[in-house]
Amino acid sequence: MPRIAESGGEHAGRLLLPASFQQRRIWFLQQLDPGSAAAYVMHGAQRLRGWLDTDVLRRAAELLAHRHETLRTSFTVIGDEPVQVVHPEAAAVFELVDLSGSPDAGSPETGALDAVLRERARTPFDLAAPPLARITAVRLGPEDHVLQIVLHHAVSDRLTVDVLTRELTTAYTALLRGDRPELPELPVQYGDYAAWQQKWLDGPEPAAQIGHWRRRLDGLPVLDLPTDAPRPAAPTHEGATATVDLPPRLVRRLEELAARHDATLFMVMLVYYAVLLSRWSGQEDFAIGSPVDSRTRPELENLVGYLTNNLVLRTDLSGDPTAAELLARVRETCLDAYAHADVPFEKLVEELRPERDLARSPLFQAMFIAVHLGAPGLALPGLAAEPLRPAAESAKYELTFTTYPHQGGQRVVAEYRSDLFAPATVARMLAQYAAVLEQLADERPVNAIDVLPAAERALLEQWGNGPSRDIPQTGIPGLLRPHFEKYADRVAVSRGDDTLTYAELDHRADRLAHRLRAEGAGPGALVAVFMERCPDLMVALLGVLRAGAAYVPMETNFPQERLRYILEDSGSVAVLTQDHLVGALPETSARVLCLDTG
Repeated sequence: MPRIAESGGEHAGRLLLPASFQQRRIWFLQQLDPGSAAAYVMHGAQRLRGWLDTDVLRRAAELLAHRHETLRTSFTVIGDEPVQVVHPEAAAVFELVDLSGSPDAGSPETGALDAVLRERARTPFDLAAPPLARITAVRLGPEDHVLQIVLHHAVSDRLTVDVLTRELTTAYTALLRGDRPELPELPVQYGDYAAWQQKWLDGPEPAAQIGHWRRRLDGLPVLDLPTDAPRPAAPTHEGATATVDLPPRLVRRLEELAARHDATLFMVMLVYYAVLLSRWSGQEDFAIGSPVDSRTRPELENLVGYLTNNLVLRTDLSGDPTAAELLARVRETCLDAYAHADVPFEKLVEELRPERDLARSPLFQAMFIAVHLGAPGLALPGLAAEPLRPAAESAKYELTFTTYPHQGGQRVVAEYRSDLFAPATVARMLAQYAAVLEQLADERPVNAIDVLPAAERALLEQWGNGPSRDIPQTGIPGLLRPHFEKYADRVAVSRGDDTLTYAELDHRADRLAHRLRAEGAGPGALVAVFMERCPDLMVALLGVLRAGAAYVPMETNFPQERLRYILEDSGSVAVLTQDHLVGALPETSARVLCLDTG
């Protein structure tokens, strides 16, 4: 294992090793955006009922910290590069918290237990101070505990949790009997993996793989999903989750479809995720991220560390393909990505240099993950383990769908940025996912797929928008005109003391429509609306529609660059605004009309 230093200076007695590319990127991102620290924390908890020897559990945790260098690792900087610092002795990885005296200690959702679990899951790690792991046993009663494991992503990935759970079970069981734990030999440590990775990247093969990715991702557009809130200049990483369960019957049909096309269940489920993103974004070309395990050698199987690589799966839905044709495309994309999976994603970003945008992750903004086996639970002697699934409070990407086996079918968990999407929006996405998978299993053309679940389709029928009802061709202004005539003297819109009757609204909207048509607004033209909520806003919207044009809404809190882009991209012939907002508009060739000053 190549060493940078072993003794001397402030790191005397400690082993300094190169950081892997995955670790370097996490380190740099946390320096760039300290608020992102919570997005790189993994955590899970299990309820343990029965007699638990917490002293033995502490010894088992300390044994694992001594066994795995990553559990004794922190980071420092030499030159401009982060470096792993492996400490000779394990810092306190294990902690016992006694809540047995709390009146509501037994509730996993509320009270003292919830506070402890949240505090340990949300507290950021200091990358300069080991350990980057927390194993906490919370005592609720003599035979009632919760075991929580919290890990920083710089020293862990999903399979790391499996390794730790398995080895913690083995070590605790043996130590409880007074035996020495028999754990598989570790021929290498994570530092060896980082050194191998760097040696491979210094060789001739990466250039060919990077060249392949450069061609594959040339001109890749950003996935622009419609959001429920304005996109912040920098992500907050606030997150939440929602779930839907796919029944065994449906999963069997999807597996049969996969078998007929020499594909995998992952590929079939990825196809609809692409369809879902395409319908919501209106795009046919975008990328989806998906992790792949880098434990490709037997000596890496039992390592604790970040050995996952993210693949960029560029998806093409152009040409109105059938589900079978799209599956063939996705299959080819996946196999192509697997064949070029050795280049670390972080190296790919470094080489391709996508346009920097702190508001979005590079290369892909949505992710799809398939977990083939359920995470192993603790099988400690004399204890019954029950997983606790606290809702995610952070999200690294805008939207991530994760599938895993559940009661003979599949459970789909949507993790999403809650600063962008409302819970109801993501719930709709999941409902559509379940409904449309039924249609994909029948190999229907993609554009013929009805994305609306039966309940939403029935609601549309109830509202009178179904195919059985004639829809007037007069548009919204025509539909509203009878109401203007019937209720001319009634208040149509108000805010505080500012009110407009139907007659006043009708008159002012007509005047605005005539003025807009004089400015070139009409069928096919767009008019930007940059206004606060007030009665004049209704005049603006109705006036645009009566002119035969369409309006482009612009939030008043959008940054200047976003406003400039909207105006340039839409080609709006005019901007409707208010006098006090004119100064907030960027320079534009469109005619600016203030409704409150005539």
